[in-house]
Amino acid sequence: MKKTCIILFSHADTNKKEDILKETILGLKSLNLPIILVSHAKISLEIQDLVDYSLFEKNNLLIKETELFNEELPITESNYNTQYFFGGISTRCYVHKKTYGPAVINLYINGFNIAKYLGFDYAILWEYDYHVNEKTKENLTNFLSQVIESEYDGFFIPCAIAGIKSVTAVPAIFPVNKFIDYINHDVIYTAKDYINVTNFKICEEWIYDFYKKLDNALSISYEEYFTIFSDLRCNLVSSGVDNPHFGTLNSGVFICKDNKEKWIFSIFNDSKSDITIQAEIKYNEKLICSLNQTFPRKGWYYINLPNSISTEILNSDNELNVFEKVIIDGSEEIYEYKINKNNIDSISKSKVFFYL
Repeated sequence: MKKTCIILFSHADTNKKEDILKETILGLKSLNLPIILVSHAKISLEIQDLVDYSLFEKNNLLIKETELFNEELPITESNYNTQYFFGGISTRCYVHKKTYGPAVINLYINGFNIAKYLGFDYAILWEYDYHVNEKTKENLTNFLSQVIESEYDGFFIPCAIAGIKSVTAVPAIFPVNKFIDYINHDVIYTAKDYINVTNFKICEEWIYDFYKKLDNALSISYEEYFTIFSDLRCNLVSSGVDNPHFGTLNSGVFICKDNKEKWIFSIFNDSKSDITIQAEIKYNEKLICSLNQTFPRKGWYYINLPNSISTEILNSDNELNVFEKVIIDGSEEIYEYKINKNNIDSISKSKVFFYL
């Protein structure tokens, strides 16, 4: 008989989130399957007692954009990005100020390695802010029975995120050994590790690529998902969406899509918070641009950087020094990097602009 477990991802770092996690666990326990809890937040004794296995991974790996600029990035126009139109230009960020993708991938790596070690054949992937109700429980049990009886390569729900082929994170049933073979990597520690494992794709797209490699996976359409799992209460906690560093702040030096010698320094705030940015751009120790300004939602700014400087950098060993201090609700984060002929390819892929 094929053995199945539930791998539950969590980041319950407040009392409210722990209450949500507890309710989710109690719902999952009605499936009568062992639960492996993997978390980047400390796990209370009460929660540990509710699950069968638990792992607290202290290293919640968040990678700054500045750690990616000097790596070779396999970015194309089809990669996920945030794009804004303002002031006669458009800016796109394919790399955001921070990404929590590496932390999520490590949850997959740790959770599925534990499942393999314990001898499980299949794992239902779940997230702590998805509550299980009766209809979801009944249909999930039915799909699991089909997977086991017909020896399917799991169960997945294909969808699209911003036009990118993906799968829904929850629910999904994975063949444990095949997924471990697909990951083919130990825990991620660096930006390079993250690129090597995911090819710089968002997590749902990375899982979709795995799904497409399977010969015999069971699936339903995204339209059916809303009917079959209509009572699934999901996304009860925002996973970084409200933090501007993870996607709603487009700022920094952008390279023209059609001419690598045209550069701008630009800011667009699409978050719910007022953001103060203190910035300095220097070339040969000379101050080119200085800014200390607060941007409300939809606030924006840009300045063209001198073509003579960008042309010289592209044809010499000189560098542009960029400093940004981002202040949100009293919390400060610094982003500091250099632009030179060696990393211009990655930066020009990461932060793109064009004139309208």
